[in-house]
Amino acid sequence: MRNPQRIEHADPAAPSRLGAIEVFACVILLWFALWSAPSGSAWEHVDGDICVIHGAKSRRRRSSPVVSGRLRPSGERIEVAERTIGPGTTPFPAPDLDSNRTHGGSGCEDARVPPNRLPRPRGAPTIRTSRDFSQMLPFATDARSHPRVRSTPAPRRGFTLVEVLVVVAVVAVLLAILIPAASSVRTTARESVERSAARSLLTAWNRYAFDHRGRLLPGYKSGLPAFDPSGRPIDGQSLGVAAARYPWRIAPYLGGAVENLTAPSVAGKLDGRRASDDPEYLYLASLHPRFGLNGTFVGGDEGTGGFNTGFEAAFGRFYRTSLGEIRRPESLMVFTSAASIGGSLGAPEIVDGYFRVKAPRFTSPQWDEASDPEDPASVGHVDPRWSGRAVIGFVSGEVDARPVEGLRDMRLWADQADAFDWTLASHGGG
Repeated sequence: MRNPQRIEHADPAAPSRLGAIEVFACVILLWFALWSAPSGSAWEHVDGDICVIHGAKSRRRRSSPVVSGRLRPSGERIEVAERTIGPGTTPFPAPDLDSNRTHGGSGCEDARVPPNRLPRPRGAPTIRTSRDFSQMLPFATDARSHPRVRSTPAPRRGFTLVEVLVVVAVVAVLLAILIPAASSVRTTARESVERSAARSLLTAWNRYAFDHRGRLLPGYKSGLPAFDPSGRPIDGQSLGVAAARYPWRIAPYLGGAVENLTAPSVAGKLDGRRASDDPEYLYLASLHPRFGLNGTFVGGDEGTGGFNTGFEAAFGRFYRTSLGEIRRPESLMVFTSAASIGGSLGAPEIVDGYFRVKAPRFTSPQWDEASDPEDPASVGHVDPRWSGRAVIGFVSGEVDARPVEGLRDMRLWADQADAFDWTLASHGGG
């Protein structure tokens, strides 16, 4: 037989989530810093036409001549003035363009130079424009290049390879922390759903007992009435096995919604079969409920000697059949998470659900010394699918989750057990 594989409920170890928020904040800050970093000086000199001024700072060497000035709001030409810039100085303010004096008969309005500034040298160049400007725009350019300027957009500096690799590495580390944490959260949520389902099942189990004068629900017993989801009796002749298992006998106390007993991995397959083959659906739904019943010691199970006069003659009445017989309801287990290898649902694979669970010991040990994750029968079909723990429900209505090793205690399984390794002996009825 092919190695079975689980179809649901991977159990990744829940990593520590401490520091995940801090790492995420660092990534955001790093990203913002890279985008907002200054691109440096972007002075671009093109002979005779373009001088692009862009960037936060521009470096000028000592005694570098600089031309500065302002565009007229409505004129076609502008005057410029030149001055030598020394260390620690800045370009002087633009000359006053409100003067009415003309210079050299050129038809251009001369800029009035303040007394503390150098006069405009002869032959100073002129910037010609083809548009009116609604605002006066300052500019500055190196005098060694042509002073006629036109502002054009500068290309944005992209990320370097090192910066990209750093961001990718940080994001990868962050995902490595958050993805397992998110998976752990989803697993915890599914465990909570199963705990809730166990409480609902225990409530229905107690209602069955009250309706039957305290008699407990058998795990497997033929001849008892069972009903399908529509409330119709299941024919014991053709579907006697399905009717003998507990799910279709407890279904009326769940409102007929036996789907609440099935794990999500099984529910989809059962829904597909229900539309086409109703008898097969009834059979598979009774075979694979998500919880197995401890019928060997609670309620009785024909498959393990229950309701057998010969067996009871040799071992006595070893199982409880009514609520009044139970001495330790707070520690006697009724249901637990179960699994089996379900070839009937397709290729052999581990299916989350089985109607029966076996105790670690009966007349002899029934569990392997070490559980086999590929064979649920090695631990009596108990399935520790919740991070190594199985959900269990007690007679008292309490629900808990325990590891497989904690379920080897026979005092959880048999009301008359008085030791961890208790074993049923001949004529040892409780």
